[in-house]
Amino acid sequence: MTSDQTIDIVKHTRDCHRTLQRYYRDLKGRVASERVQLALDFLIAHEASMETALSQYETQVPHNIAQRWFKYSPNEELKRLLAEEDLPPDMSIEHLSAWVARLNDGLIQSYRQFEEASWPEPLREVMQRLVALEHEGRKRVVRALQEQVD
Repeated sequence: MTSDQTIDIVKHTRDCHRTLQRYYRDLKGRVASERVQLALDFLIAHEASMETALSQYETQVPHNIAQRWFKYSPNEELKRLLAEEDLPPDMSIEHLSAWVARLNDGLIQSYRQFEEASWPEPLREVMQRLVALEHEGRKRVVRALQEQVD
């Protein structure tokens, strides 16, 4: 069991997006479909944008809240989610879109658990902000990938 401070959770979230950038870049080199490669370009740019937003948010978290400890850490959640499915080189946009939605849903659920366990209110607000950032990112990604399907 590991423990993290609030700021560590924000940093882990940022690192998740950095990991996803690398994952999508690697996947792009293996897929056959040009449409899927274009979708992966979008995902790479999206993850870079999320990473930047979280880096900026790190500087806004009040010090007394940033130093609060959590009993558990979400650090391993992304690794688990990425290991659940090996994406094939001949995947379709639909397959990629469904997988990205499941991945984002898993991350959002993980952060919601931290939000629900957060106390006092300023700490809950930090976790709510993480959930909101992830939820907005999920909507943008799903909408963009759906447009490529249609």
